[in-house]
Amino acid sequence: MAEKVVSGKEAGGERILNIPLRKEWIKVPKNERGKRALYTIRGYVSKHTKSYNVKISQKINEKIWIRGIQKPPQNIRVKISRDSEGVVHVMLPEEIAKKPKKEEKKGRLEKMKETLEKEKGLPGMGGPKEEVLKKGKKAEEKPKKEKPKEKPKEKKKEEKSAEKKK
Repeated sequence: MAEKVVSGKEAGGERILNIPLRKEWIKVPKNERGKRALYTIRGYVSKHTKSYNVKISQKINEKIWIRGIQKPPQNIRVKISRDSEGVVHVMLPEEIAKKPKKEEKKGRLEKMKETLEKEKGLPGMGGPKEEVLKKGKKAEEKPKKEKPKEKPKEKKKEEKSAEKKK
């Protein structure tokens, strides 16, 4: 259990750990050894950092599974770092940590409005989504039967009476 402290335990501090996996995966059947190795990494890191929020990088996952489920490595060196939110990131020592981009989450409606603005200028200007909505509304409405236009009898009588007066 070799530990190398790169910086303190404050947010953003990094440590390199050597995690023994064989002690744990030897206890389970061969077809469960890869899964047990990942559980061991998560448990070991959470125990040493006192945090249950552990994120394992994809590179570590690939290294565990590269020889299949039956033959994971016997031990693995990892670099652990904690961000300001308390999330512990586990990665290979050679791996460079990616800083997550802070973006506001947008709903479907807001994304559609954005695309409309990009395509047609402002919302409500007749973008493709609005055309689809209009077509949908037309399809939903049942067409009304139009009555044939007939001249009312009263008009005919009025016309006749007007002709008589002349």
